[in-house]
Formats: sequence, structure tokens, C-alpha cells
Amino acid sequence: TIKDSKELYKRNQKQYEKLRESLVSLQSHYGFLETRIKDFEEYINDTTKKSFVNKNTKNKKKSQASKKYKFSFKQLKKKGVIQKLTVLKTQQNSVKFTIFMEQPGVFTVLAKIGN
Repeated sequence: TIKDSKELYKRNQKQYEKLRESLVSLQSHYGFLETRIKDFEEYINDTTKKSFVNKNTKNKKKSQASKKYKFSFKQLKKKGVIQKLTVLKTQQNSVKFTIFMEQPGVFTVLAKIGN
């Protein structure tokens, strides 16, 4: 009756308040996580750029990032990098790949058939 409906209303109000507090808490945590993600993305970008810059300018050695890496088709297939190649089976053994990074995070892959 009226007494029961008032009690029900009070219980619903309490639940509503708890849910409101949870929502505010979750929104606050969401903001914190967004900030952390942004910070990590900036860290990754900065680290990538720094690794690309040649730190040994006195020795004039190439930095690790600017080196060219050469692989055969067999090596890349064995590592699972390549699953299928659209050349004749007889030519597969003569395919060579060169992989290098011209700018941070951007890789160039060159394929060459023959010597």
C-alpha cells in the first residue's frame, strides 16, 4: 500500500544514488585511462623517433633503424612472415627481400627476383 510504496521509493532512491556514484567513479577512471593511453602513445612515438636518429654521429655508423635487412623467400616463409608468393615455384628460391625504415614507423619492402 502507501507505506510499501514509500519504502520501495526509498530503496529505489538509494539504488539510484549508488548507481550515480558508480557512474561518476567510472567516468573519472575512464578519463584517467584516456590520459594514460595518450601518454603511452606519445612515449612510443618519441622512442621510435629517437631510435631512428643516428646517435653515433662521431663514428658515422648507421643507426640500427636505418640499416637494410636482407632475407630470402625461404627465410621469411620459415618464420611465417610469408605464406604464399605469386611467382613460379622455380623462381621462389631466387626471390630476395630488402626491408628498411626510411622514417620512424614506416617500413619499405623491396622484392627482387634473381641476383
